Amino acid sequence: MRKHMVLVLENEKTDSGQIKTLLDDQYIVMQASNEQEALHIVSHGKENICAALISCCLLITRKNKIMDSVKKALLSYDIPIIALLDHYGQDTAASSIKAGAEEILIKPYEKSLLQRRVHNMVIRNELRLAGQYDSLTGVYNKETFYEKTEALVRRNPERNYTIICLDIDRFKIVNDLYGTEEGDRLLQFVANHLKVGTAEAGGAVGRIVADVFACCYPNIGGQYAYIAELITKLFKDYPLQMELVAAIGFYQVEDRFMPASRMCDRALLALKSVKNKYVKNYAVYDQKLRANLILEQEIVNDMESALENREFKVYMQPKCDMDTGKIVGAEALVRWQHPEKGLIPPSEFIPAFEKNQFIIKVDYFIWEEVCRELRRQIAAGKRPIPISVNVSRTNLYQNDLYQQLVSLVERYQIDPALFQLEITETVYARNMEYLSKVVDRLQAYGFTILMDDFGSGYSSLNMLKDIHIDVIKLDMRFLTGETDGHDKGGDIMSSVVRMAKWLNLYVIAEGVETEQQVEFLLSINCHYAQGYYYYRPMPMDVFWNLIEDREKVDDQGMRHKMGDTFHLQELMQPDAWSDALLQNIIGGVAFYEYYNDNLELIRANEGYYAEIGCSEEEVRSYGKHISDMIYEGDKDTFRQLVKAACQYQENGVDGVLRRKLQSGKLIWIQVKVFFLAENRGRKIFYASIRNVTKEKEAEEQLRISEERLRLAMQSTSSILFDLDIKNRALDYGEKDTGLVGLPSHLENVPGCMIEKGLVHPDYTKPLLQMYQDIFDGKPKSGCETLLRASDGSYHWERIRMTSVFDKDGNPAHAVGVVENIDREKEMEHMLAQGGKHLQHSAL
Repeated sequence: MRKHMVLVLENEKTDSGQIKTLLDDQYIVMQASNEQEALHIVSHGKENICAALISCCLLITRKNKIMDSVKKALLSYDIPIIALLDHYGQDTAASSIKAGAEEILIKPYEKSLLQRRVHNMVIRNELRLAGQYDSLTGVYNKETFYEKTEALVRRNPERNYTIICLDIDRFKIVNDLYGTEEGDRLLQFVANHLKVGTAEAGGAVGRIVADVFACCYPNIGGQYAYIAELITKLFKDYPLQMELVAAIGFYQVEDRFMPASRMCDRALLALKSVKNKYVKNYAVYDQKLRANLILEQEIVNDMESALENREFKVYMQPKCDMDTGKIVGAEALVRWQHPEKGLIPPSEFIPAFEKNQFIIKVDYFIWEEVCRELRRQIAAGKRPIPISVNVSRTNLYQNDLYQQLVSLVERYQIDPALFQLEITETVYARNMEYLSKVVDRLQAYGFTILMDDFGSGYSSLNMLKDIHIDVIKLDMRFLTGETDGHDKGGDIMSSVVRMAKWLNLYVIAEGVETEQQVEFLLSINCHYAQGYYYYRPMPMDVFWNLIEDREKVDDQGMRHKMGDTFHLQELMQPDAWSDALLQNIIGGVAFYEYYNDNLELIRANEGYYAEIGCSEEEVRSYGKHISDMIYEGDKDTFRQLVKAACQYQENGVDGVLRRKLQSGKLIWIQVKVFFLAENRGRKIFYASIRNVTKEKEAEEQLRISEERLRLAMQSTSSILFDLDIKNRALDYGEKDTGLVGLPSHLENVPGCMIEKGLVHPDYTKPLLQMYQDIFDGKPKSGCETLLRASDGSYHWERIRMTSVFDKDGNPAHAVGVVENIDREKEMEHMLAQGGKHLQHSAL
C-alpha cells in the first residue's frame, strides 16, 4: 500500500516526535526542526506531501518571513494545513483558520483520532482537487485556471505576468486522419510539457477548451519570440507523420484586478490574428492588433452576402513564353468588388477566409465560374487556353475535393487538361505524404498540377524528386531588386531550373516585372513567366477579348525546348551551377561509382559531411575506397542494396549500415540508394544518407532498460510485470508465481486471467477497461480489483500500467505494478461505517 507523506512542524521537538510515532505506520512523516527546513521540504517534495501539521503558535505568528513563505507555498500547492493547539481557545482556533488551517487538533493526541483526522483531510482534499483539473490532460480546468491566475497576479505584485494562449492548428485533421485516441495523446503530451515549464517558473496552466491551452507565466521580459520558438520545437518533437504547429497569443498583464477571463480573451485575440498563418505563428496583444481584428470582423460580416450578390470577381493573369511574348495560359484570381469599399485586393480578405474556412466556398465559386466560361468559349467555337485555379490548403483536406473537381469538369464537359490546379508548396512541405496521395489521384484523372510559390521559404530541392507535379511556379522573390542573377538567389534559381529540367518538369517564373529579370531567366533556360512585365490581372471579359487576337497566343502551349535537356555528366563536373544544386539540397547526398566491389565517392554536398561527422579533407584520404569503411558484418547487406537499387530504379531502396570513421568509431547510417547509369560495368548511384546512430543507441538503451526491468521484477516486494502489447503477452518475476498461482508467462491477457478465475467475477470490468486503455494507446491506466491468491483467497490490489512507445510513437510495451491495498480498503470501510461517530467525538 502506497504511503502518503505528511509534513510536521512543531515548536517542541518532543511533540513532533510523538506525532511521528503515532502516524508512522500509516504515513511517511517528514519532521522539520525549523521553518527554513520546512520550506525546503515543501519546495522539494510538493508532489508527494498530502498534509501539513503545524504548531498554532508558528502558524499565526507575524513578521516571520520564512514562515510566511512556508504558508504561501502550501497554499500554492493545494496542501491542506492542520493547526496543532496546546489547548482549545476560540480566538486561537479562529486565528489558525484565518492563517490558512483547514482543521485543528488539540493535545493530547490520541492515535486513532489523529490518524482519522489526517485521513479525512487527505480524502477531502483529493476530492476537492479532482474537481479542479481537466480529466483528460491533468492541468487546471478553465474555471480553476482563472481562479489561480487571479490569485497569482494579485498575491505577487512584485512580479510581471504574461498570459500565453496556444491553439493547435488543424487539430481536427489530427482526429480525422489518426483518430481521437491520437488526438487525446497529443493533448496530453502538450499539457505535460506546459505543466512542467509553468511549475518550474511558479506559474499556472489550464485547458480552456478543446485544443486551446492557457498559461500564466511570470517575468518573461518580452521574450515572446523565444517562448514561441520553444513551443514550436515542442510540437516538432511529437512523433506524428504530419507537421504540427500552434498559433500563440501573448497578453502582458497590466491591470491586476482585471478578470482572468478577459486577460485570456486578449491573448486569444492575438492568437486569432496568426491562426493558420505560416510566416509567423505568434502575436502580442496591443491596440493596433485590436483595430486590425475589428477590420477583419467587418470583412467576415459581409462575406456571405458578398457571395450571394456575386461581388467576387474572376480576374485573369496571362502566362507567357518569354522567347516570343505569346500567351500560353492564364491563372484565375479572385477580387472583391465591394459596393462601399470598392475593389478589395485578396491580401485583405483571403487570410480571414482561410481562418474561418469560408475560402472553401470562394474556391468553389471561382472554379465554377472558370468552368462555365470555358464551356461558353467552346460552345462559341473558340479555342480556349489552359486556365489554372488555386486550391487552398483548407480545401485540400476536404474528403470530397476529388469528387467536387471531377463533377465540375464533367458537368461542363471540360477537358481536365484545360482546368489546371495550383497548390501552394507550403502545403507539400508540411504534409507531403497525405498531399501526394491526393495529388496522384487528381493527376491520374488528367488534371495538370502546378506547385505555386516554390521557394517562398519552406521547401527544399530534394522535395522535387518525391512528389508528382507537372509545373513549378518559381517565386521571383529569390531575386531582390534590380539584379542580373549573379548572387545567391540567382544561383538557387538556376539550380531549381536545372533540377526541374532533369525531372522533366516545366518551370514558370512568377512575379516577373523587369526586362533584366526576363534576360536572366532566359539565360538559365527558364522560358515561361507570369507577371506585370507582360500583363497585370484583368477582368475575365477583357482577357477573352485579348486572346481573340490569335497572334498573341501560342496554341501549342508549354513545351520543352532546345537546351532543356540535362546530362548526368554535367553533374560530375565541379562547376558553379552543380555546386549550387548540391549545396541547396537539404540533408546529406552523394554520388558514387561502383566497380569490382569497390565504392568510390564522386561528389557530395555539405550535408553529407555533416551527417558522417567528418570534414571533406578527412574523407578525401579514403574516398576512393568507401567500401573499405563499411563494417565487415554489413558488407553483404551493402552488396544486396546495390543489387536491389539496380532492380528497382524508379523508387530506389532503403537500408541501414554501419561504417567506420578514421578514429575507429562505428556510426549507423540510413541510406536511400538510386541507380542512375552504367558504362562498361561502372555503375553510378545517387544516395541520400542520414546518421541514425542516436536512434540505434536509443534502441540499445531500451534493451538494457528491459533487462533492468527483468532484474527488478525478481527483487522487488511488489509484483512487477511487463506487457507485450502487440502479442497480448504478460511476464512477471518467478518469485511472484506463488502469489498468484500462475506461471510467470501469460498469453491472451486479460482473457486468460478471467478464464482461470484470477479475478473475482464481480470485479472483471475495471480490469478489462484498464487493459483496453493500454491497447488503445493511452499513456497510463489503472484500476482497483479483487485478485485471487494461490491459496484461493481474494485480495484487493491496485494495478497501475504505463505505456512505453517506440520511436514511431506506437505503444510497444507497458510496465505494470501490483500493490496490495487490503488495509486501505479496510480503512475506507471503517470510515464509511463510523465516520459520523468519529466526527462527533472530534467535536
